[in-house]
Amino acid sequence: MKTGIQSQIRASQSFPAHPG
Repeated sequence: MKTGIQSQIRASQSFPAHPG
């Protein structure tokens, strides 16, 4: 998934749960 990938990466920095 390319859409919202940046948003996921930002959230991942706060709470890493699952990739993409």
